[in-house]
Amino acid sequence: MCAYCKRHGYDRWVSSERRNSTVLDKAGITWQKIPLILEVLPHYEAILHVDDDSVINHLEFAVEKLLEAYPDRHILLSAVERNGRRFQGSPKTSTMVVRNTPFTRAVLSNMLTAPTCAPYRNMSEAGCCHE
Repeated sequence: MCAYCKRHGYDRWVSSERRNSTVLDKAGITWQKIPLILEVLPHYEAILHVDDDSVINHLEFAVEKLLEAYPDRHILLSAVERNGRRFQGSPKTSTMVVRNTPFTRAVLSNMLTAPTCAPYRNMSEAGCCHE
């Protein structure tokens, strides 16, 4: 990630801090990305979130290209495909681009409080995205 950020002039935020929240007390560790994104997002037009176990294979690809290709999208999630077929569990939240919009902030905030997301608290937050 260091090389990718340096190449494109992006700031890099890394956190191993567990955010305190009554909602997240018993939630899986992957849920920690949601409050982190909400914390960082106000400082940028858009951010690329990459989980620590994800890899960027094409260092030349800039986030701006995605933003230009999908100007009406607030949140761009990665998907895993082979031979034109999407694997179960896609799209993924391990790598995503989020724009700093009221809609995005509302969706992410809602993920932390919505009753429909509660069953996913002890698992990945990605399941909540399918709700």
